[in-house]
Amino acid sequence: MKKYIVVIVSAGSKEEAEKITYALVEKKLVACGKVLGPAKSFYTWQGKIESKEEWVILVKSTKKAFNEIKNTIKTMHSYDVPEILSLPVDEGNEEYFSWISGSVLLKYK
Repeated sequence: MKKYIVVIVSAGSKEEAEKITYALVEKKLVACGKVLGPAKSFYTWQGKIESKEEWVILVKSTKKAFNEIKNTIKTMHSYDVPEILSLPVDEGNEEYFSWISGSVLLKYK
């Protein structure tokens, strides 16, 4: 089983993205997060093609922390169905992985 993950989330504003990212770091659910944007998204919602400017959040953590990350995002997010995608990390810098493990709560290592 892969231990480390990158979680991708889209937010409707820079302020919302920063608030969510800060909360995840503050709760020690993630080692770090990046807010990127703006990005133009195109999607189907309720049968119509929509377009919106969004901000992308990338956070790095452990697989064990994912459910709590997801629950925290869902309680803070303004979207009815927020994008919350966990991608496994296959390989990387071992020192970086050690830093991630040292940054998240003990129960999520």
